[in-house]
Amino acid sequence: MNTPTYQNRINIDQDLLKALTELHVVSSQYDFSRLLGKSPAYFSCIQSKQMAISVAGLVRLAVELRKRAVYETNTHKAVALKELCEFLHEEICARAT
Repeated sequence: MNTPTYQNRINIDQDLLKALTELHVVSSQYDFSRLLGKSPAYFSCIQSKQMAISVAGLVRLAVELRKRAVYETNTHKAVALKELCEFLHEEICARAT
C-alpha cells in the first residue's frame, strides 16, 4: 500500500473544503476551520505552511458531518454527507498509521 504524500493530503484537504462548499455546509475557510473544531484562521494557516489537517480535526469533521447527515431533510445532501464521512474514516485511518 502506498503511503499518501503530504502534498496528496493537502490536496485532499482542499477537495474536502470544495465539496463542503458545494454542499453549502461551509461558505469559507473560516467556516471550515470552525467545523474542524479549530480556530478561525486554522485552515488558511496550515495551507500557507503546506501542512495537512490534523487527524483530530478530521475526526471532529467526521462527527459533525455524521450529525448533519442524520438530520438533513434533503436526501441527496444526506447521502453526500454520509459518503464524505466514509471517506473521512478511511483518510483518518491512513493518516493515523
